[in-house]
Amino acid sequence: MKIEITYDGSKKSITLTAAEVAVLEHELVDPREWVFGATRGKLPKVRKRLVAAEAARLKADPEITTMPADDDGLVASGLAKPGYQKRKDIEAARLAAEAE
Repeated sequence: MKIEITYDGSKKSITLTAAEVAVLEHELVDPREWVFGATRGKLPKVRKRLVAAEAARLKADPEITTMPADDDGLVASGLAKPGYQKRKDIEAARLAAEAE
């Protein structure tokens, strides 16, 4: 079974052996739908944490006099804040520091 997810024009896939599919089917009705559901389920959880963190950051900064009125604006603000790093960049820096 091959499972594919595409984002930003890049396609990622995972190929499971028949034995791996059988293991997943022991507990899952449809392993492919479970993978997609897990991905779709993660998005609102991460978004909620990002919105809350950005709202708290803006409220705590005495230099900030206005802030976005909706969650989309808070997400955009959080992703554009000075020094923002994606998780992969944070982890790469951590691993590099550990290697020193």
